[in-house]
Amino acid sequence: MTHPGLTKAAEAANDVFLRILFVVSPRLAMRLMDRQFQRDAALIAEMLADFEAAGYVGAA
Repeated sequence: MTHPGLTKAAEAANDVFLRILFVVSPRLAMRLMDRQFQRDAALIAEMLADFEAAGYVGAA
């Protein structure tokens, strides 16, 4: 998934970093991924609330 504000190069660098981190510390890598998942879920919930506020009740 492409994150807003990241270039393709930055996204590729993040992917490489995460792969290296999985080798060095799988537990830390999983915590990092969980935090990103929580942020993504919060953004999705915020977007859904914006759609509902704009009158798109059945958006999801």
